[in-house]
Amino acid sequence: MGKYQDVDCPICHKPIENGEPVAVCPECGAPYHKHCIEQTKQCVHQDLHALGKNWEPPKKAQANYVKDEPNRCSRCGALNPAQGLFCEVCGNPLRTTQQPNPNDPARDPKNHYHGNAGVNIGPENPAGRGMQTPPPMMEYNPFTTPFGGVNPDEKIDDVPVRDVAIFVGQNTPYFIPKFKQMSDKTGGMFFNFAAMFFHGFYFLYRKMYLWGILFLIVMFALSTPSLLMYIDTIRKVLDPNAAAWFNSDQLIVLGNTLSMVSVVVRFVCGILANRLYKNYTMQKIKKIQEEYPDHDAYVAALTKQGSISSKLIVVCVIGYFVLVGASSFLLVMFGL
Repeated sequence: MGKYQDVDCPICHKPIENGEPVAVCPECGAPYHKHCIEQTKQCVHQDLHALGKNWEPPKKAQANYVKDEPNRCSRCGALNPAQGLFCEVCGNPLRTTQQPNPNDPARDPKNHYHGNAGVNIGPENPAGRGMQTPPPMMEYNPFTTPFGGVNPDEKIDDVPVRDVAIFVGQNTPYFIPKFKQMSDKTGGMFFNFAAMFFHGFYFLYRKMYLWGILFLIVMFALSTPSLLMYIDTIRKVLDPNAAAWFNSDQLIVLGNTLSMVSVVVRFVCGILANRLYKNYTMQKIKKIQEEYPDHDAYVAALTKQGSISSKLIVVCVIGYFVLVGASSFLLVMFGL
């Protein structure tokens, strides 16, 4: 009922107090005391009904009247329910009815620091009163918001954006707009530089295990000539008289050729990464939807199966270098 607080009842002309029973006209939306409309049984705004218009609150009450429109957070840009008090994403206060005190020195217009309601509150807590200083208002920026400027209630390939954000976890402002553009076919090629530099490790980081293992195998195979040259070099260091196992000239030519191929593979990783990740994300979310009809279990599954795998990357990097080092050591030892 708080949305009609301080609005006068059109019948008795007395303000509707907070907590009083309210009846709303289904045609124009005008609010009444419930006991008043029960007596008259008729809305007084018949002129609005004839014109097909809706009731509007008087100007004196518009400051406290809450419109049934999504409320965008001034800090993170997320859309929230019209009557919400705090942002569902970052917890930022969405509105305030407190008026500034012109006699408060902390609200001097010369001070530049502003709270989320746009009220000048000074550069620091006034007089050390133990009041928590509100965080500064952040200008809306689609590239730094949790949903990248996309309405969290929208859908991408029949999957709610909120669910996509939960599954993606890290770096949602980057991925969600690109997923939407790919789904709407409104964007061109989306290049992922992280995937280009880290190839298979990046896919493992995003829990795309099949693609990660595939690209790691390819990159390892392309580095074989360099590994063989490294083995011969170590053997020469340990035993200057040891005969070379491989033709260094041929390895150099082959190594240079495969190095160019590895650059191409890296570019392929960068070009395909976002699209592969979108397809993977949508398929996983839809599968989770089928397996977990309970909402809480569904959200928990999205969080667990999505996001990133930092520990796996550390294990893979260590394992990769251990494998290379161990294989080189064994070949050198048995070859001497």
